Amino acid sequence: MTPSDVKATLSFSDNSPSVEMPIYKGTLGPDVIDIRKLYGQTGKFTYDPGFMSTAACNSAITYIDGDKGELLYRGYPIEELAVKADFMETCYALLHGDLPTVEQKAEFVETVTKHTTHAGGDGVQVHDWPAVRLSAQQPLVQRELHAHDVLEPVRRVQGQRRARARAGPDPDPACGP
Repeated sequence: MTPSDVKATLSFSDNSPSVEMPIYKGTLGPDVIDIRKLYGQTGKFTYDPGFMSTAACNSAITYIDGDKGELLYRGYPIEELAVKADFMETCYALLHGDLPTVEQKAEFVETVTKHTTHAGGDGVQVHDWPAVRLSAQQPLVQRELHAHDVLEPVRRVQGQRRARARAGPDPDPACGP
């Protein structure tokens, strides 16, 4: 999203003071009105059942349009990644913004392999990526899982941490830390 020169003004019929809110241009999809300060300035919340008109975050990784059935990762439709990209290519795209070239993929796989190698009881072992293991006998993540299923919890935690860091303290103590 990028800032816009256009502002939105919300006025109230009860003669409460009007509130001006910034508008951002969406990278994809419609422009958005930033209402983060609405509660602090007015003591009022918005009501949007089902979040049908709410952008939950600013993401360079994911774009979702539920009405159109679109889910993009780094601009690639999820259906395309599922069919044409393997786990390591998808990881690379999420981290670097684009699918890797043959050379980039080889270097990335080598780096990941190097950092997932450890000395085990019977010598050096290389983890079977993406089957992350607690031990050689116990898989934590099954190989059959799609890359999206493996990375989703990590993406959510990172998104929550970034959002909290940007937003500062929550004005509603009931929402927690």
